[in-house]
Amino acid sequence: MRRTILYLVGGSLATISIPALAQDTAPMPDAPAASSDMTPEQMTQYGGWPEDKRVAYDGWPGDAQAYFWTLSPERQDLFWRLADNDKLALTAMAEPDREAAWQMVEQRAAGGGEAPTDAGPPSPPPPPPEPMDEAEADPDNPML
Repeated sequence: MRRTILYLVGGSLATISIPALAQDTAPMPDAPAASSDMTPEQMTQYGGWPEDKRVAYDGWPGDAQAYFWTLSPERQDLFWRLADNDKLALTAMAEPDREAAWQMVEQRAAGGGEAPTDAGPPSPPPPPPEPMDEAEADPDNPML
């Protein structure tokens, strides 16, 4: 009986102390750790993004984040529209290959208004079939 009481007391103390220990951790910063490498202009731009864009940016590796800030505003816009795998591949390319890839992305975006990895808006549905005139209908064959 004595051991049972000790187990209960020990279990109670453990459940009380775990949340107390969790509160001793440092609070999460408002800005990501990578933001410390950003210039004040970049921080301002980052702060103006919607939450989903900031989350996506924070998920990129550091080299992709650094490469993003080297792009012109037009290319930054196109970079957002690329699939994550394409962003990583573009970041890892050598400069001549990267420039050739950017030219292809820009040509496709200028031609169709979409970056090459975007699916684009769905095509409009086909028009409904035209109704048949009564003169064309065959009363003997309802399928025609």
